[in-house]
Amino acid sequence: MKNKKLLLLTACVLSMGVKNVSAATSMPAADANGVVKLTEDVTLSAKYLVAADKTMVIDLNGFTLTGPTTNYAIDNRGKLEIKNGKIVCPASTLSYDSSCIRNYKELSMNEVDVNASWTALKNEEASTITITKSKLFSDKNTAGVIMNYGTALVEDSEVIGNNAYRGAAIYALSYAEGTNVYNSTITVKGSSLSAYAAVLAKQSAESKGTAAKQEVFIEDGTVASNAKFEIEDNSALEIEGEITAPIEALNYAKDGTKLIVNSLKVDGEVEIPKSMTVTFKDGTDLSSAVIKTFLGATIINQTNDEVKVIVVDNENKEVTIPSNTTMEIKKDEVLPPVTDPDDNNEPEDPTEPDEDNKPDNTNPDETIDENPKTNDGIVLPIMITLLGLGSILVAFRKVLLKR
Repeated sequence: MKNKKLLLLTACVLSMGVKNVSAATSMPAADANGVVKLTEDVTLSAKYLVAADKTMVIDLNGFTLTGPTTNYAIDNRGKLEIKNGKIVCPASTLSYDSSCIRNYKELSMNEVDVNASWTALKNEEASTITITKSKLFSDKNTAGVIMNYGTALVEDSEVIGNNAYRGAAIYALSYAEGTNVYNSTITVKGSSLSAYAAVLAKQSAESKGTAAKQEVFIEDGTVASNAKFEIEDNSALEIEGEITAPIEALNYAKDGTKLIVNSLKVDGEVEIPKSMTVTFKDGTDLSSAVIKTFLGATIINQTNDEVKVIVVDNENKEVTIPSNTTMEIKKDEVLPPVTDPDDNNEPEDPTEPDEDNKPDNTNPDETIDENPKTNDGIVLPIMITLLGLGSILVAFRKVLLKR
């Protein structure tokens, strides 16, 4: 009897152990409130579909959800919230790649780490996504980490794409079908973007020649020093707030933006608007840069070298900003221009006599009065002395008459 109980207990322990070794292949059922909560890692054998009439929450609960190799991990057509965990989408076994998460309606993600072989998150036309405190990664350079056809907000998150050509952190695309035009709008706040292109915005093939447009707004945050901005047909990018980014960000910065330049090398002509504050970080090579600015701009030089800038609206005068110095470009701080000896407008030296008034030394009969009569420094003392002597003589005469 004891042996039978022991065998039964051993079988139960082994059974439990086997269950933990291999992850579940389907999602647990939702509770009465539409919440699906993982209690272990799950590897899906097919995509998880949220129907159009459903409002659901997937609580990863610190566990990892792995998608299939033949489809999306999650296909959302309703209203879905995903939170607190990790989602992995391996490379496809098919001849084409699939997005990891695809949204057709309304999706929010909070504190989710998405690691995808292809696009991490695809937001379709007329759909909405909100991503907060998450990390999204894509391993391929043939699509963006976030591919957006609809409306998206990314806040306090990391978006990391492939550094090879055409790898993109944010891939903004419009969509048009017949007379229906769907614009792409994505706002990125306080987040970091890293890929070959931080932003790639263009019309999709279906939208070519239509009024469809793509708009990307970046507020605060960081863009990797080697990342580019590729803003193509019918697209717009606006950058504002305090942002660390390559010098190219100046081309898209709004008034009042504070840009911390993290480019390793700045080449060519750079123009800084008067409303900008630009910081050149230590390690930035400005030897090949021509920096132009306007009165009212603020430049912070944190490099070990002097920074020279040309002030366009102050007669192209040059300002030198010493190392580790902050300078607001004002008119009274601008150095005088370097005098060109060949310049016909060069001011006359007051110590040099006027050529027209110089004496003609070729005339031997002409002499120069070394002590001109108009020299008040000599005439006035003599007059005072004579008047004094006259007064003494008059007084002396009166004394003699009295005698």
